[in-house]
Amino acid sequence: MKPFSRLRLSAALITAALMLFINAVAAADTPLTGTWSVALSDDPVNVQFGARYDSDHGHSDWSRDVPMSSLVGLTRDQLQSSGANVHFDLVRDAGTLHCMGYASHGAGGGTFTFSPSTSFSDALASRGISRPDDTQLLRMAMANVTLAFVDMLRRNSNEITTTDDIIRVLNHGVDERYVTGLAGLGYRNLSASDLVRLRDHGVTIDFVQGMLAAGYRPMPQELVRLRDHGVTVDFVKRVHDRGYNATIEQLIRMRDAGIS
Repeated sequence: MKPFSRLRLSAALITAALMLFINAVAAADTPLTGTWSVALSDDPVNVQFGARYDSDHGHSDWSRDVPMSSLVGLTRDQLQSSGANVHFDLVRDAGTLHCMGYASHGAGGGTFTFSPSTSFSDALASRGISRPDDTQLLRMAMANVTLAFVDMLRRNSNEITTTDDIIRVLNHGVDERYVTGLAGLGYRNLSASDLVRLRDHGVTIDFVQGMLAAGYRPMPQELVRLRDHGVTVDFVKRVHDRGYNATIEQLIRMRDAGIS
């Protein structure tokens, strides 16, 4: 290759590398944004707060009852006014949603900018959890993931190792009472998939306690099958009262056959 051709090739490579660097810096400096909504209800403490953001992977919607006091800078008077510009923050361990918009007659909406918490990301990494990116931090902020919740999960399961695990269990209603309740009954080190599946299929702590008291030790997948096939603790007691010591599989078949 001629020296001039090499020079042109080198210049092209340098230019391409520079553009990649500039795009990466621009992406890193571009804050995550989205929209928010809020509405008053009959609850004197909480309001309905929702947030939405779009990404390359689609959009994410989140809506929960939150304490009015958590929306720092927003008042009930503003929401109940005939019209007011509002600015407030929703502060979470994973970061802060800086919200601005308009409120009137009990509701409001607008846009937000998200400021991720680097200290929270560092704290997760120090606990053996995969370090989240800014989008994951926003999802964690929306789900209100706290370090206390993460520490509780880690005490009860060494299978929870990623930020997506943590977000997933919270979004499916797996709370501290559920995790510690299962752990106290001997169901420790469950994966995020196990916890979500048990919760989604209606496996309650009382149901697990009842099955254990009846002399069974179902695996997580068996607990799900029992609930899916309509096996209740009362049904198991009736079967035992009739003098039949049925296996888990037999209990399921009996219910499928319409035996009550």
